[in-house]
Amino acid sequence: MNLGEVKKLNQLVAEPTDGDQGCRICVDTFRTPYILWDQPIQWPSLSVLHAEAESCEPILRAIMQRSPWLLRGAQLLPEARPRRDEPNLHMVKLFRIEEQQYLLKTKLLMTYMGGANGEELEDRSVQDRNPAFQSDRIYYQCRLFPVSSVKTEDGAVVDFEPEHYGPASGMQNTVGEAHQTARWNVMLFDEMDFSELEQGIREIVSSRTWKPGRLFNPFVIDHGTVNWNVFHLKDISRFLPHFHRLWLHLKDGTDFRHEDHLFWDEYYESWEYNRFLSRGGNPHWEIVQAPGWPT
Repeated sequence: MNLGEVKKLNQLVAEPTDGDQGCRICVDTFRTPYILWDQPIQWPSLSVLHAEAESCEPILRAIMQRSPWLLRGAQLLPEARPRRDEPNLHMVKLFRIEEQQYLLKTKLLMTYMGGANGEELEDRSVQDRNPAFQSDRIYYQCRLFPVSSVKTEDGAVVDFEPEHYGPASGMQNTVGEAHQTARWNVMLFDEMDFSELEQGIREIVSSRTWKPGRLFNPFVIDHGTVNWNVFHLKDISRFLPHFHRLWLHLKDGTDFRHEDHLFWDEYYESWEYNRFLSRGGNPHWEIVQAPGWPT
């Protein structure tokens, strides 16, 4: 998207709204989070190659009318980061604490049609486009991670540079695109396998059992750094100091406060979720209770 289109969509997200109709947060068979509403919204036909401002506008407007907490205060990146992640929308929000900057990145999975059946498709797909359809959900990711710099143009955030985590950065692919880190696993769609490193971080943070188990990880490696998986938090600001001190501990080896140990112990154990079957008979999970959810 060009900068003018981005600024127009940023203005839409910044507009005050009386929304928040209530929703459920669920996780599907592929461990992808989604927000589930009581009533469906209309999804236009979308390009599978790149994001289009005209097609994205009604979707962003619908989210702001129903669950504005997901995007409130965020700005749209003109291009996905990494670029191969087009046509998903990457919405970012900058936080600062002491001298450290953090970016909250919400990725909207624009062409992921999980949950839609044949009767909900409005028309047939054409080359390089998804069909229009109705859906009662939005699939997304929401992660917080440290950044060393943020690039802006005319007041809009257009790019960022993550602050790399040593053990992950040591696995960088020297010929790869910016923001890509590697230990390529060619057997799994060229995805990077950081599972051992992520498990190590999870065990460093707390000796308690991570209650969601394999449903999802509390911390993941992306952009070459440590990401906190926060798809369940409506307001991250009150939790940010704990992650900030955790990042300093992981990066510099600073002492971990007793209060932070207590926070993460409780965080690991405070999850409740119910398993249910989707219309297609696949297992899904509803997050019933989590730190910061519901509020």
